[in-house]
Amino acid sequence: MTRRNRYTLPLALTALLLAGCSLAPTYERPALPVAAAWPEAGAGAADGAAAAHDIAWQDFFRDPELKRIIALALEHNRDLRVAVLNVERARALYQVQSADRLPSLNAGLSAASQRVPDRVTPGGFGGLGRDYSAGVGLPSFEVDLFGRVRNLSQAALERYAATGEARRSVQISLIGEVATVYEAVLADQRLLELSRQTQASRGESHQRQRQLFEQGASSEYDLRQSESLLEAVNVALAQNTRQRARDDNALTVLIGQSLTAGQSPTPAARQAGPQAVQLSDHVMADLPAGLPSDLLAARPDIRQQEAVLRAANANIGVARAAFFPRITLTGSFGSASNELSGLFDAGSRPGVSCRS
Repeated sequence: MTRRNRYTLPLALTALLLAGCSLAPTYERPALPVAAAWPEAGAGAADGAAAAHDIAWQDFFRDPELKRIIALALEHNRDLRVAVLNVERARALYQVQSADRLPSLNAGLSAASQRVPDRVTPGGFGGLGRDYSAGVGLPSFEVDLFGRVRNLSQAALERYAATGEARRSVQISLIGEVATVYEAVLADQRLLELSRQTQASRGESHQRQRQLFEQGASSEYDLRQSESLLEAVNVALAQNTRQRARDDNALTVLIGQSLTAGQSPTPAARQAGPQAVQLSDHVMADLPAGLPSDLLAARPDIRQQEAVLRAANANIGVARAAFFPRITLTGSFGSASNELSGLFDAGSRPGVSCRS
């Protein structure tokens, strides 16, 4: 064994061992500041019952009209679209960052042709000269001895996971807002119907009071009092109409498009009867609560912040690796020949270079 091989093999083995090192601290999830069970006996989820956070929103709501409007909002809401695009952006950045962990190769093939006149050649014999070349190169590959590249890739992966949880948070908030505004629209419709009925009733009462006053069977005080009650219900009707328009506009903004007459929840509200509509009438009656720690760990905003914390933990490893030297390998291999058929023959002119 030569002296060169004697030192090359240990250095290669050392590089392989160091390539598995990472200077990032070991991440440990902080303990949740909640109890393991509810203080009330029997308040947890029943055995075999699905957890509340595992129930799809289609199963959570029972009103088909509300389901249809929520589906429209999930399809057309602009804030949710931005959140989805942020997820796609984070995924692309992670793919770019993770690609640095593997070497990249560049390959090229070129051909050149040149005609040389006879009078400029020493022997007076010019002609057409051709030159072919092919090459494969390693532009730049960092030997990840201290886990810098791996931690950068891990941080990008955690940021990608954080944007995914942010999208879930936006979606949950959107569904809750749509359901709340939907309930408000139905309540506004009930108030409008009640105001119109009251207006019609007081209008008839005011007409009878006017007739009694003209016949001398009632005083002017009774007439003015009846007129005041009629004006009060007119004001209430105008206020309810304005509130209904505001809630319709809020629902339009959440959905991301205008609702036509057939898409508005008003027809379904008129068929529901004169009873007051509450949001609890449109959700599942029995909902398993689950354990406090499970509910807290399932919240997408908390999961998002935990992913951000893991990304910061990986960045610590990147910062620590910056104190150590970085080794980058570059290399190329090429071949040239006057004939294309002999480009890869043994008689071609190969060229090899390697730098670190």
